[in-house]
Amino acid sequence: MCKLDLMCKAGEGYGNDEIAENLGLASTTVRNRIVRIRSKLGLDSRNQLISYAARRGFLMGGERPPSSNVDV
Repeated sequence: MCKLDLMCKAGEGYGNDEIAENLGLASTTVRNRIVRIRSKLGLDSRNQLISYAARRGFLMGGERPPSSNVDV
């Protein structure tokens, strides 16, 4: 799982637990990786990360799919 994928999932509204479940990772691993991404980008919050991803076109358009239908 690359950093961009984690950032996109977070930007699409998935919580750490949902991301972790879909990727087979621990929730704390997802949280720590997102914190490191934010730190490297100089961002203070998850909302800033989402805004960053949206401004750069990393997020998919449309509504967030239900968790039960997510294929990862």
